[in-house]
Amino acid sequence: MTAFEFVLLLFNEVPGQRIEGRTKLQKVAYFFGLHLGVGGVLGYRPHYYGPYSSEVADAASMLVSLGFLAETVSPGSLDEQGFERRKYVYALTEEGKEATTVISKHAESGFVARLQNAVSTLYAVIESDYVPLSFAAKVLWITKGRLESETERIQKNAETVGWKLDDNQVTDARDFLKTLSGRGFHAL
Repeated sequence: MTAFEFVLLLFNEVPGQRIEGRTKLQKVAYFFGLHLGVGGVLGYRPHYYGPYSSEVADAASMLVSLGFLAETVSPGSLDEQGFERRKYVYALTEEGKEATTVISKHAESGFVARLQNAVSTLYAVIESDYVPLSFAAKVLWITKGRLESETERIQKNAETVGWKLDDNQVTDARDFLKTLSGRGFHAL
C-alpha cells in the first residue's frame, strides 16, 4: 500500500468524506496508519505540530491535482508573528470515489473492512480538534505507546525534538490515548 492509496481510502471512510485542516489530516492519517500497520509506508518524523509525513502531504497534493480531492482554502486569523493562518478543507470528489472503488479491489484482502471498522471504533480521532490530537500524537511518538512514562521524562524527551508539552497537555494526551486503547487502538 502506498501513502497515496491509504490517504484516498481514508477519505472514503471518514464521516462526510472530508477532513478540515492540514494538521488534522496529518494526525488522522498518523493514528489510523499506526493502527492499521501502514505507518512505515507513511514515513512520519517529528515536526512542529507533532509527527509529520511528507508522503501524506504529497499524497494529498497529488489527489487534489488529479481531482480526487477538492481543496478549499479559507483565510484565517493572524498568528503572533502577523502571518495569516489559512484553513484548508479537503473533501473526496466523485472522481475520487470512483478511484477508491478501483483501489479497494487491489488492496490487501480485508484492508478496507479493517479501515471501516477502525473509523467506526476510533471515531474520537476524527472528532477531536487538531490541537489536542497533536499533543496526543506527540506523546504517542515520544512514549512509543508506553504511557506509564513519567510526565517529566515525556517532557524532557519532547524537548529533544523541539516540542514543548506542559503537565496538562501530557495528562490530557495520556487520557485520550488510554481511551483509544480501550477501543482497540493497536499502536499501544
